[in-house]
Amino acid sequence: MAAEARRDQAERQARMAASLHDSVGQRLTAIVTLCEGLGGGTGDERVDAAVAVINAEARAGLAQTRETVRELAGLVADAEERTGGGPIDAGWDPRGQAPGDGGGSPR
Repeated sequence: MAAEARRDQAERQARMAASLHDSVGQRLTAIVTLCEGLGGGTGDERVDAAVAVINAEARAGLAQTRETVRELAGLVADAEERTGGGPIDAGWDPRGQAPGDGGGSPR
């Protein structure tokens, strides 16, 4: 029974990692891309400075999202090992690349 509870928890964690990747990671990546598209070329120093700050903050958020996904992936891998079961299925492989690194591995 304990193994089943650990596996259930690992499946929840895998779903959380997938959700972070699909929502927060993708939106932050979009913000970074939009900011880089402006890339200091608005002609207004204040706007260019604001865009640079937004870009830096989005990149910091993306880095934090990547780290959280990696931590969740580690917990999922540990649970898989402890339960002796196969891969946890959440529709996305959290052991793949993190957001901004090319995405995870869709299942």
